[in-house]
Amino acid sequence: MHRRTFPKAGLVRLALSQVSTLSLGQQLPVDPKPGPWRTFELVTRVELARASGESRVWIPLPSVEVTGRISTRDRAVNLRSRGTASLSAAERRFYTEATSLLPTDGIVRDTAREIA
Repeated sequence: MHRRTFPKAGLVRLALSQVSTLSLGQQLPVDPKPGPWRTFELVTRVELARASGESRVWIPLPSVEVTGRISTRDRAVNLRSRGTASLSAAERRFYTEATSLLPTDGIVRDTAREIA
């Protein structure tokens, strides 16, 4: 074997091994399941380094450090399955009810009725 042929053969073998790994990933079964709840803590801290002159910072609370906790849960949807998911009346009411930040009356309701 020539000294230049050996590195080329090694590169070809490496490339072929990666191609087979990538194609195998597309053949794995899809079985989505919802995961457990996860909680994140977000901290916003404002520090003015080397501030000279007038500086303005808007923070929605009267402090310079804001901590927020967010809980989320993974949802799983199998996009390969056909059909529709059915919700009970209680589930449908829970997921579509209005909140103070997400109203479903007034202009929102009127627009939704025009679309439907």
